[in-house]
Amino acid sequence: MSEARLSSKGQITVPRDIRERLKLKLGDKMRFRVADNGQIVVEAAKYHIGELYGLLRRKDGKPVSVEAMDEGCSTALQGRTMNGLDTNVLIRFLVADDEAQAVKAKRYIESGPSYVNCIVLSEAVWVLESAYGYDKEAIVSMLERLLSTHEVAVEDADLALSALHDYRRSNAGFTDCLIGHRNAAHGCGETGTFDKRTKGIAGFKLL
Repeated sequence: MSEARLSSKGQITVPRDIRERLKLKLGDKMRFRVADNGQIVVEAAKYHIGELYGLLRRKDGKPVSVEAMDEGCSTALQGRTMNGLDTNVLIRFLVADDEAQAVKAKRYIESGPSYVNCIVLSEAVWVLESAYGYDKEAIVSMLERLLSTHEVAVEDADLALSALHDYRRSNAGFTDCLIGHRNAAHGCGETGTFDKRTKGIAGFKLL
């Protein structure tokens, strides 16, 4: 039997054997439900492909031809490009402290799929920490939501999520954590640094 302690913030660490049994990876979500017998069931928030069968069945039952599907795809893709976001646009959207610019940022981001590269992501964290004074908890919450939204594509989102994990549990800055994971992804065995805050983070070597 595995046990976990509830923190003052209502958080728990899922025991390793449970994570392995549920095949959970970093960033995965979990579902909690009460069974008919009153027991609490914990399961990975993943859906079996069978659950999607007939999910969008049309009432008229009239099938759309493959040719019509192809034409629909071509029409939908015409002129569809992502909008790259500069740091100041992302900040205005998140903080909404300048009403005029915030409205423009919101309209622009909601007009189509947006793209945030790693530089903008890092700069956004710097600005929120230094210029606005937000604490780590608030920034971690923002990053988690940004990385999970479907409307915004983040460059190397899987690496950013791993960096977020290191950032949350260490004293290192988010950018340092992201540097380490990006270097590793490009074949680096380690990342040399003089920054003592990275001590204990896998992939870094203090010089």
